[in-house]
Amino acid sequence: MHAEPMSFDAAQLRLADKSGTLRAAQLNREARELEAEATRSLSLPQVNATVAYSKLERDYEVDVAPITGALNQAVGAIGGATGVKLPALPATLDYKYKNEGVRPILGFNWPLFTGGKISATQDLVAARTAEAGAEVRHTEEALTTQLVKYYYGLQLAEHAVAVRSAVLDALTQHLHQAERFEKTGLIARADRLHAQVAYDEAKRNLFKAQDDRALAQIALNRMLAATQDVVPSSPLFVRSAPVEPIETWTQHGLAAHPGLALLDAKRQQTAQLETIARSALLPEVFAFGTYQLNKEVLTPVEPDWIVGVGVRFTLFDRLDRSSMIAASQRQSAGVVAYTEQARDDIATLIEKRWRELEQARQRYLLLESSIALAKENVQLRERGFGEGLSTSLDLVDARLSLSRAEIDRAQAARDYVVALAELLEASGQSERFTEYAAHADIRIERPNPAAGRQP
Repeated sequence: MHAEPMSFDAAQLRLADKSGTLRAAQLNREARELEAEATRSLSLPQVNATVAYSKLERDYEVDVAPITGALNQAVGAIGGATGVKLPALPATLDYKYKNEGVRPILGFNWPLFTGGKISATQDLVAARTAEAGAEVRHTEEALTTQLVKYYYGLQLAEHAVAVRSAVLDALTQHLHQAERFEKTGLIARADRLHAQVAYDEAKRNLFKAQDDRALAQIALNRMLAATQDVVPSSPLFVRSAPVEPIETWTQHGLAAHPGLALLDAKRQQTAQLETIARSALLPEVFAFGTYQLNKEVLTPVEPDWIVGVGVRFTLFDRLDRSSMIAASQRQSAGVVAYTEQARDDIATLIEKRWRELEQARQRYLLLESSIALAKENVQLRERGFGEGLSTSLDLVDARLSLSRAEIDRAQAARDYVVALAELLEASGQSERFTEYAAHADIRIERPNPAAGRQP
């Protein structure tokens, strides 16, 4: 697999483009924004166009007795005078009305007063949008910290391979020298065997370091969805001076942590839910109207148009409205209590991360003297072994002490950058990681790629 050099900034951009977790959070935020857009016109009238086909038939019975009664008397008088019997007029008239056709109707309904339900609904959706935005920020910061662990963890593994490889090279030479000394009688067989054991252990340690590096490479490649091996080009770093005091970080964290922003959005949602629940106790005032476009299908008593104002008041609801208000109040109080606890937890976490960062910085600086001493000790033991003044055990111990100190220093540098990323995340400032990296005065460059070859 080919290598792909990549800076930390470039890795961040790639992660932002490839991360499914971040994309899901962004899509959720976009969905909430669209919901907020959809609720902006809730206070406007709703206009409907309805088209229906209808067929109706009705029998009418008209009472004409007051009229036909007098007529029947007159007809009877005429019949009696003329001797002609005339039929009596009926007391009722039957009439069958039929109508059939298409009915296109325009209508509107305009809420004039809803007890605050409309504005509360809009504010509720806006709060959900803010919550989704806070979730995106939280995801971005968590991914930045994870990337720091993988990106610089690979460099730590590369440093371990380089150190283990150097130790193996030195112990290989030491073993050859011990074998020659044993043949000439300068050292005992036990010293040569000790050199052999140290050489075998160095091979095992190198194999393990190479496996660790391969796993770290795979983890980084998969996190960035890379088809080629990602080669970190931004080195490990340490700032010799301490960062800002805890109070500064705590103040910023309590103002900018995305978790607190998320809780604030939830608090706003519970407040709007209470307003919506209270609105159910108030009447609704609305305007309404309809207009018939096809007047030919109207019955004689149907109007061409209607407009009016109405009031709707719910006298009995199957849902206990008072309990809903109380439930919203409990939710709001719960969010407030949780927020207070979260603020304490964030302050504690910031102090913990700050102290971890300071410990890693001091450990790195203090290891400089240990490495200098270990190098001097190796040189003395090498000369002593060549002159017969030191044993193989002394030389091997000196080399192992030097390798441990070098790996510990690389580990301290890696712990420093991880603690910095975690401190920035805890205070809501992960975007400042590259700023701190740029101002670092100590940089630990990647070892030679040729280091760590298979023994």
